Amino acid sequence: MCVTTRTASSDRRRAVCRRLLTGLLLVCMAAAAPVAARAETRWAVIVSGASGGDKCAEQMEQWRAALQTALVERHGFDAGHVRVLVDESVEGGKTSSAANVTAIFDEIRKTSAREDMVLLVLLGHGTYDGNVAKFNLVGRDLTADEWNQMLSGVAGRLIVVNTTEASFPFLDALKAKGRVVITATNSAAQKYATVFPEYFVKALGEASTDLDKNGRTSVFEVFEATSVAVKQHYEQRGQLTTERALLDDNGDGQGAEQGGEGPDGSMARLWNTDAEPVSAADNPELISSSPAAPHAGGQGRGAQAAEGRHARRRVAGGLREAHDRARARLTGDPPAQLKRASQCSNHSAFVILNSPDTSRTLHPPRARVPAVRAGRTSSTPATNPMTCARERDAARRP
Repeated sequence: MCVTTRTASSDRRRAVCRRLLTGLLLVCMAAAAPVAARAETRWAVIVSGASGGDKCAEQMEQWRAALQTALVERHGFDAGHVRVLVDESVEGGKTSSAANVTAIFDEIRKTSAREDMVLLVLLGHGTYDGNVAKFNLVGRDLTADEWNQMLSGVAGRLIVVNTTEASFPFLDALKAKGRVVITATNSAAQKYATVFPEYFVKALGEASTDLDKNGRTSVFEVFEATSVAVKQHYEQRGQLTTERALLDDNGDGQGAEQGGEGPDGSMARLWNTDAEPVSAADNPELISSSPAAPHAGGQGRGAQAAEGRHARRRVAGGLREAHDRARARLTGDPPAQLKRASQCSNHSAFVILNSPDTSRTLHPPRARVPAVRAGRTSSTPATNPMTCARERDAARRP
């Protein structure tokens, strides 16, 4: 009788232990299960301020339409997340008043998360009286400090592009970590109407802006393509360049021009304006030199996996070659001859064979052009490297 009682008691303890272990195992499995990542939400706010006349209103209407089309059709923005505020000449649209701008960013502030992206583009005119910089709206204008207060608290990656003639003071006013600020001018003394917005809109809409041909368009590539086009605009007309764009992405408020050295540009190179990478099959330049992949029919999973690894290696090689060609076109230097020197812990090392300096890197520092402050004359424009490359190539032809 005692033996039977002890056996039943042991069975109950074992059953309780099994239930506890099962529950603990389920908890551990739930904790270890991958959590579905929240898809990023990408916002674009296009503020078309007071036009100042019929001619400007017509031009701004064209820019708004082209910009909205490029963001939705080429960069994959959700049309519902592209907000457009128009100038006073448009009937039936939501005007670019201070109240409407504030309402949009109140909505974004409530819903945005760290993985989201917010692009703000200011089209129109601005003023600077030596003390306060403003962007001209329909009704009361907003100062640079008021814009900064309104943007504070917006989570995610924030990109501000001020295309106006009085944009330079915004560079310092809007500086912040985790924020990219682009201005059309590098001096408060530059007060002429800018051509920056025209070429900025074109850069967003053209596939050639993907300079390294990796299927993605970064914020820096848009800035670089726009800056080069602005320089060519003035050179082709034999005019003195009256605007030089700046980009600040490290929060120091200094900024750098296209081709300038310094820390600015590192983050902008990593932030892409499009949502998803383009497949290698959709980018013929990356796979033009790659052998055709065999048909997958009849292959086992192991063979398909091996072919996938080979395809990724071919694409990586194509990316390196495309990046080298793009760098050569921009700098005028001959493409560097690269050789894989060693591979350790899956990290590839490269050396440059045609350089006596073995410490030379693949990305040489860009020469910084100091920003010109108010009251100083504008510095002599830097020589366009793309023009120099074309002239050198023409001289070499028989």
